[in-house]
Amino acid sequence: MAWDEEAGGRADAAGAEDLLDAFSRAVTRAVKLVGPSVVRISTRAEAQPFYGPWPSQREGVGSAVIVDPEGLAVTNDHVVAGASELHAVLQDGRAVAARVLGRDPSHDLALLRLEGKGFPAAQLGSSEDLRVGQLVVAIGNPLGLQATVTTGVVSALHRALRTPAGIMDELIQTDASINPGNSGGPLVDGRGRVVGINTARVAGAQGIGFAVPVSRVRDLLVRFGRTGEAGAGYLGIQAVSQYLEDGSLGALVLQVVEGSPAWRAGIQPMDVIRAVDGKPAEGHDGLRALLAKRAAGERVELEIERSGRLLRVGLVLGHLGEVAPGR
Repeated sequence: MAWDEEAGGRADAAGAEDLLDAFSRAVTRAVKLVGPSVVRISTRAEAQPFYGPWPSQREGVGSAVIVDPEGLAVTNDHVVAGASELHAVLQDGRAVAARVLGRDPSHDLALLRLEGKGFPAAQLGSSEDLRVGQLVVAIGNPLGLQATVTTGVVSALHRALRTPAGIMDELIQTDASINPGNSGGPLVDGRGRVVGINTARVAGAQGIGFAVPVSRVRDLLVRFGRTGEAGAGYLGIQAVSQYLEDGSLGALVLQVVEGSPAWRAGIQPMDVIRAVDGKPAEGHDGLRALLAKRAAGERVELEIERSGRLLRVGLVLGHLGEVAPGR
């Protein structure tokens, strides 16, 4: 029988696909769908000189994922913080200029605009539906190695991590390898949807990495689309959840940062925040979730219980860490 090279090649390709197990098919599908949307971010920033009057240049590398064909991309705030120059390198080798549209240090997120149009954009999934043990894929540029793929599972949910910007909560813990340069790249589920943005690893540990849930990315995009401000609103309090007499949960204020928006509005320790713009606070976590949807510069009305009295306090949310003298 004569050998048909073209037909044989097609048969070999089909056979290779059939040989893939379910795990491999899920990973390759996820990479095919999201991989083209992952870019390498190269940064340049001025650094303090060790000697002499001339500043030196500090270069960095990270990852980002395009979320809109018009060039919107999301990365970590720590990837672009202090950068004076940004470039994005696509998987096809194209290099384009990029600029920071907005930063959200409290969730270690930043929104970028890539120069150009018609970019491949990833689909955002849901972090609320994740389960421990679920397959996830991390795509990024560890150590500058473009388009590197690692796999793992969701190791835990709702983790909290202390960072220079404060406590980040609701993090996804994964054992997919995350190395320097992976920061800002997507964490992807088996259906090829972005469920998180890789943000940190534990130095000295193996298989412990963290990602910001995609719900925070959605909040950022909503804030920016509504107000042009990417940063989440900052109140300036430390609080814990407390049950109220009616069985609902409020946020008991333990400390107020001097000079913060809360301090200027007259909020005091032992006040209980019950609602934000009429929506129940549902404890400290609920209060943080409500504020995450509000941008810095937006005005809100808080319902507060103080010594058995209900008060309504209006204030303008600030930026993370904002302080100002005087009330």
